[in-house]
Amino acid sequence: VEEAPKDGEAKEGEGEAPAEEGKKEEAKTEKKKKTKKTNLGFSETRPLEWTKTELDGFFEKEVAMANIDRVVIETSNMRNELESYVYDMRDKIISESQLKPFTTEDERATFSDALEKTENWLYEDGFDATKKVYAEKLKDLKAYGSPIEFRLSESKTRPNAMSTLQRTVEKYQSWLNSSTGDEQYAHITEEEFKKCHDACDASSSWMYEMMDKQGSLASNQ
Repeated sequence: VEEAPKDGEAKEGEGEAPAEEGKKEEAKTEKKKKTKKTNLGFSETRPLEWTKTELDGFFEKEVAMANIDRVVIETSNMRNELESYVYDMRDKIISESQLKPFTTEDERATFSDALEKTENWLYEDGFDATKKVYAEKLKDLKAYGSPIEFRLSESKTRPNAMSTLQRTVEKYQSWLNSSTGDEQYAHITEEEFKKCHDACDASSSWMYEMMDKQGSLASNQ
């Protein structure tokens, strides 16, 4: 005969059920945990094993290579400049709308011959020339071309320059005529007025003299 449990005592098996349920809940909680993986960055520093002499040698080599690149670029640019000048002037000196009117027949013949010889040289002996040689060739050609270009420039700018000078002279001559006897200019002496008159007259005389001389010259002179 089983004895009845006393008051306050649990029957066999009654206290074990809640404990097992608690363990199951804990297991469920543990299963819900997630693990996140993160890559950690790192760097490695090692001391240089080169000596100062070696480092100086590397630097010198770098500078030398940079200088070689610079010379190559500058030489190429100078060669292109010479080549462009040859093509440009070759066309301009035979164009009526550009330089031909400002050249004589002898100048055109001499300049054309120099341009042609330089062009041939560029693609033959001068293909691998130095920057200095290209610069000298360009200087020699400009000795022919620059005076011609100067005549063209003068013909374009001279009329406006003469007109400006003429207007300026007339402006001060008009002022001198109207200011004589005016009380607001009483502080200006007669000697100073005369000096201004003389300067205007000299400028005007020089201007008309130059206009006459220029008018007697051909455009290629």
